[in-house]
Amino acid sequence: MAITFNTITKEQLKERLDRGERIQIVDIRPYSAYFKEHIPKALHLPYDLVEERATEVLNYEEPIVLYGSDEKDVFTQRAAEILVSRKFDTRSLYLLAEGFIGWRGGGYFTASE
Repeated sequence: MAITFNTITKEQLKERLDRGERIQIVDIRPYSAYFKEHIPKALHLPYDLVEERATEVLNYEEPIVLYGSDEKDVFTQRAAEILVSRKFDTRSLYLLAEGFIGWRGGGYFTASE
């Protein structure tokens, strides 16, 4: 049975970032997509490495916002399920509604490597 996760809109995420809240933003897209463009300060943890590296790179004490390409990216939900299996709290896990495409479509800043 799939777990239902909290979602956060691009507007809500931007507001929280503007307030200086500590949030771990995690881009699960492939390296080529992240390298080209991503949300500023996003940590790159590609989906195929989430299970292996999550506990090494993520802080259990801070909220986590996961995002993929768009709202139809099934890997975002799966990545969140992996984090729960690694004892991350579902109450502090959020899926970015509309994914990266929504963020960029909202006219918010992006970064590239």
